[in-house]
Amino acid sequence: MSNFKGASCQSRKKKELLLFLGVAILLAVCWVTGTFRSRAVLTPFLREAFPPSGFFEPREENVFVAWRDKTRKELLGYAAVGEAHGYGGRIKVLTAMDPRGIIKGVIVIEHRETASFFMRVKNRGLIDSLVGKSPEAPLIAGVDIDTVSGATMTSKALVESVRRASRAIAIRYLGFKLPSDPKPTINIGGAEVTLLLLLLVGLIGRSKIVSPQPWRKILRWGSMLTGMIVLGFVYNRPLTLAHINKVILGYWPAWWSNPYFYLLILGVLGLFLLTDKNPYCEWFCPFGAVQETLKVVGGGFKRLPASLHRLLRWAQRLAVLVIVCLALYYRNPSTASYEVFGALFHLVGSNFHFVLLGVVLVASLFLHRPWCNYLCPVRPATEFIRLGRRSIGSWVKLKFGKFK
Repeated sequence: MSNFKGASCQSRKKKELLLFLGVAILLAVCWVTGTFRSRAVLTPFLREAFPPSGFFEPREENVFVAWRDKTRKELLGYAAVGEAHGYGGRIKVLTAMDPRGIIKGVIVIEHRETASFFMRVKNRGLIDSLVGKSPEAPLIAGVDIDTVSGATMTSKALVESVRRASRAIAIRYLGFKLPSDPKPTINIGGAEVTLLLLLLVGLIGRSKIVSPQPWRKILRWGSMLTGMIVLGFVYNRPLTLAHINKVILGYWPAWWSNPYFYLLILGVLGLFLLTDKNPYCEWFCPFGAVQETLKVVGGGFKRLPASLHRLLRWAQRLAVLVIVCLALYYRNPSTASYEVFGALFHLVGSNFHFVLLGVVLVASLFLHRPWCNYLCPVRPATEFIRLGRRSIGSWVKLKFGKFK
């Protein structure tokens, strides 16, 4: 009997290893093929920025001079491409300036932001507010350019892209004497402090330090409500699949300007990789707290039949795998995003997001965490990390034996 159990366990471990390797290879193939996709051609964007122009002369990488025609008798202006990191990844913006140094056009070449958030920024007129500015202006989001509520990171990235491009033209080609950029400072605020404290509370709660059940329950509910209110409704900064995709794609923002990103990734996924304990999902996930609050209101303690539960869980994993592959292929962390956090916490999203949010909120009255169990894309990601830890550990033991 023991031999049968041993053989069965060994077979399961081999299947887990093959599954892990298969998924890892598929993700690697999508990542590599994505790098070979053709990049956007700049000519159509240059013509959009300078409608009367007929000839563009490249001066250096991503910097162009616009002339009326090939005779170069009438200078129309200059254009340069600037880049900065937004919420979903890199934002590339073409900035056009006239010979006096006034910005006459701002065109987004590519971005990786969630579509609803990007449209919010565009519709609020942020891009239009940059036209007419001089490089002598600060051109800093929150200083002389208003950010868009609920899409602060996207706003800052757009403004920073234009600032970098306009300064490059002004200094190198127009002779402007501009002050040096200020030294970067670490941007730590309420979101970072709250996240760090909640991570500590989650780790303590997952340990055996707080053992009596009433105190552990009180600590957990306090942590969940804090996460829901502060990280959810105040800052709208939960952990999303876009964060994970950014890590895989290498779209890492500067740590001093976005320490929250690194606290979130290292504090949640890093600790999970090292300890196999998740301090986020069960202890202070904002949307998880919303579902559990509704569960208390509606008495949602029902569970789906085991067969349907397994079917939905595997559908969840397959959907997330497809979405991650698309994100790697199209080099866009937010590709095919269906997460409803923006619709709930900042009322930003498509009709699909709001309908899905309504379904999940109603289901939360009857079922235990329906989003977390059957829709959340972060859960399959943590399961894949756990599968990798187990598979690699099993392979090491199988190959080299147990260390005494």
